[in-house]
Order: sequence, then structure tokens, then C-alpha cells
Amino acid sequence: MVTRIVAEFENSKQADRAVERIMTDVHGIYSANIVQKPAVSAVTDKPLQAVDSVAEEANENVRKDTRTSLYIVCDGSRSDEIYSLIATMGGLNMA
Repeated sequence: MVTRIVAEFENSKQADRAVERIMTDVHGIYSANIVQKPAVSAVTDKPLQAVDSVAEEANENVRKDTRTSLYIVCDGSRSDEIYSLIATMGGLNMA
């Protein structure tokens, strides 16, 4: 069975190292992709205030980060091994 595994990393270097290790150590990998997306979070008390603060780039309460996600398509029998490697390499929010 074909399985898709998704994990987030704090930075792209960690994701790159994880992909390299998984591709060399695990058989049955069909594809591995790294995607970087901007993540914006606002520190506010009210939901409407959050929408306003995200719209204002000059607002001091807005923190901008880049979220790095790793997407792996693999043979399902290897998923436990891949999850273990991702956790070892600093992966977060695995699904």
C-alpha cells in the first residue's frame, strides 16, 4: 500500500538532512518533497483583532516565520521506520 507522510521542521536545513538520510537508509521511497510556506501568527485577545493585526505588517504583535514541511510518499510497510527517522532528525507534527 502507498502511504503519504507529512512532517514539519523548524528550518529547511533540518528537512534537507532528514530527506537525505531517509532516501539513503530506507527502501521503498517513491517521492520526497520539501515545501516552505510563510506562517504568520498574531498575539491578540479577540478574533477580529487577529484579522486586523495580520493585515497590518507594521504591527509589533505580528510574528512572521517560515514553516518547512516534508512530504514523503512511500511503501506503507516502511512508515514506522520513516516516522522514527523523522523524529530523530527533529521533525514535528507528523501525520
